[in-house]
Amino acid sequence: MAVCVLTVTAQTDRPYSGSIDVNGLVHGKNYTDAQMRAKLGEPTRYRSQDDELGGTRSYQYGPEAKYDLFRWSGQDGFNIFTLETPKYSLFKGLLKVGDNISKISLLGFGTLEVESSIKHRYLFHYGWTDCPLEIQTDFNRVITRIRFSIPM
Repeated sequence: MAVCVLTVTAQTDRPYSGSIDVNGLVHGKNYTDAQMRAKLGEPTRYRSQDDELGGTRSYQYGPEAKYDLFRWSGQDGFNIFTLETPKYSLFKGLLKVGDNISKISLLGFGTLEVESSIKHRYLFHYGWTDCPLEIQTDFNRVITRIRFSIPM
């Protein structure tokens, strides 16, 4: 499988050094349950589990077939999310589900890699981390899913 790498033109010579944020929640930061709910709203489904590392909390929004998911852990803070609706946005409101993949060029940083032209899947490498955003699009290049997770 051939991999095509598209470099997004940066507005400055410095690589993006910011963090991913979703509706103001910054990836890797520690938040209380009340703070998560204040930014995201009341979840449709919620799960909490205690363990020796501080536990985990999962917040799901929307129907079971198509929902947004956020995960917090005592060890890593706000660390995983999957967006399947346009309700939440990234990078201070600049990117969300429903946008065309070309909107990434307006961010002014990062590298967009086409992972599979058949599945319309992209990896967006945005700077300081080895963990890219996984972005799924439809045939019209409209974003249908944005996912961020930490490899185990």
